[in-house]
Amino acid sequence: MAACANFFPCRSTYRWRGKIENSDEWVLLLKIRSSDFHFVAESIRSMHPDEIPCIIKEDIADGYQPYLDWIEESTKRA
Repeated sequence: MAACANFFPCRSTYRWRGKIENSDEWVLLLKIRSSDFHFVAESIRSMHPDEIPCIIKEDIADGYQPYLDWIEESTKRA
């Protein structure tokens, strides 16, 4: 469902159950159709090992139109 996926390691510091935690994690950026967000989010949540994974949506306010068209074309379904 994604036109493209970028993933890279990161080091995170966060509060969890009253403590400050540090951990090595991976960041995943998916280029998807906005209308597919809830399906993709639920799919990730069902496979993710964290109790509360960071799954957020950032709307594209504007962008290079050929790139946006490529996302639409790449995620078409029959």
